[in-house]
Amino acid sequence: MLEYIYEWIGNIAFYMIMVTAVLHLLPNSDYQKYIRFFTGLVLVILLATPILKIFGMEKDLANLYDSSAYQEQMKKIEESSEFLNNIAPIEETAGEPQDTEGDSEKSGQIQVEEIEIGQ
Repeated sequence: MLEYIYEWIGNIAFYMIMVTAVLHLLPNSDYQKYIRFFTGLVLVILLATPILKIFGMEKDLANLYDSSAYQEQMKKIEESSEFLNNIAPIEETAGEPQDTEGDSEKSGQIQVEEIEIGQ
C-alpha cells in the first residue's frame, strides 16, 4: 500500500514538472490558458485514480475508450474529416469580372452584388 502511494505521488510530481516545462517552452502566452485548462483536467484524473481504484472503477475509466459508443463517434469524425478533405477548394477569381449568372450556377458558386452592414 505504501509503495502504491509513493508511486502515485511520484507520478503527480513528474506530471507537474512536465507541465511546468511545457508552459515555459511556449513562445506565445496566448495558448497558456488552454494548456492550463487541459493539464488541470488531466491532474484531476491523476488525483482521482486512488479513489477510483478503491471503488473498483479504475477499469471502467480505462475501458471508456474501448466502448462501442466511443468507436462509433470516432468513425463519424473520420468520415466527416474525409468529406471535408474531398471538397474541392474554391478557386479565387480576384480581379476577374464575373461573366454571367449561368456560369456561377454551373460551378456551384454564389454571386453577391451588394452587402450592407449596420443601420
